[in-house]
Amino acid sequence: MIGARRVKRLETFCAFADFQKAFDYVNHDFLLHKLLDIGIDGKTYKVLKSIYAVSTSCVIVGDRMMDWFSVTSGVRQGDSLSLPSSSQFL
Repeated sequence: MIGARRVKRLETFCAFADFQKAFDYVNHDFLLHKLLDIGIDGKTYKVLKSIYAVSTSCVIVGDRMMDWFSVTSGVRQGDSLSLPSSSQFL
């Protein structure tokens, strides 16, 4: 596409977005607010809220497990709701 426009000497502007880490930066509070905005409420909302309200994680290095810490941003990797949830921000 860019090559075809170049041949025709048309002015072209491009923008590239790197979504590789998009899943890591979704703020939980904003996610929950956005879900309400698009009409996800009731039991579904309560389930999602409970999943993200108490998210914790830890890191294992070799055979040593580090301390647990709170996770306040990012969607759960491998979760079937991860893509639809984070796509609300894109």
